[in-house]
Formats: sequence, C-alpha cells, structure tokens
Amino acid sequence: MLRCAYVDAGLTGDRLAERALEACERAGVEVVVFGADPEPVAGELDLSAWIEDAALTLDGETFDDPDLATAVARHLRARAYEPADALGVGEDLAIAPAVGAFWLTPAPDDPLRAIELARHPNVRVAEAGGGAAFYEAVVTTLMERR
Repeated sequence: MLRCAYVDAGLTGDRLAERALEACERAGVEVVVFGADPEPVAGELDLSAWIEDAALTLDGETFDDPDLATAVARHLRARAYEPADALGVGEDLAIAPAVGAFWLTPAPDDPLRAIELARHPNVRVAEAGGGAAFYEAVVTTLMERR
C-alpha cells in the first residue's frame, strides 16, 4: 500500500502533476515535497510536511538532519510508515535508499549513472520529465499496489 510520496518540488508545477497530486489525495497518500525552496509549494498544497535541503518541517516543527535520506527516514518513523510504503520521485538518487520505490526523472545518458542504478534495484527511470514523470510514478505505483 502506498502511504507517502516524496516529490522534488520542481516537479509539481503543471497539469499532469496536478492530476498526480489529486490521485494521491484520493488514495490517501501523504505528499512531502523536498528541494532548495519547497515551502511555497507546500503552502500552496496545504501540506503539513516538507524538506528544505536536509531540514524536515513536520507539523510546524523543524528538524535538521545531515542529509535528505535521513530527513526522509525521520518522517517515515514519525508517521509510522515503512520504507516499502513510500514512493520517491526526483532528479538524483539521494533518497533512493530510504524509500521502497524511487522514480528517477530523465537524466542525460551517463555510464556512471548506469553503475549507480545497478546498485539500487528499487529505482526506475521515468519516460518523461517534469510533472509527467511525477504523474507516471504515482499512477503506475498506485496501480501496482492495488
């Protein structure tokens, strides 16, 4: 069962992203945005948690963590979610070890990236970028978990 989606805040600004967020809401999936400046997106979406750099803001309280994966792990523990219940979508693999499924938004072909992907069996590469990647990740993951 998908209970939480961690999403790069930069992926939330188009129509497909809006549809993915609506799908999360209908399915009871908590959305947590992360990035360099996620607070405006979190405010617009009325979210109770977001991660700015490595600082988790959760229900009005902020916790500084050493890295993004640790902030995600703190959120999972606080909400009593299992990593397998969490989806991540973003431009790099920083949170891939902390979540059960991670969708990497398209990146240039890079031999080093292929090596990194081989170390993370829970990672898929989205076919499109931007909000389309978020939509693909949410819809595909929700369908697989039903």
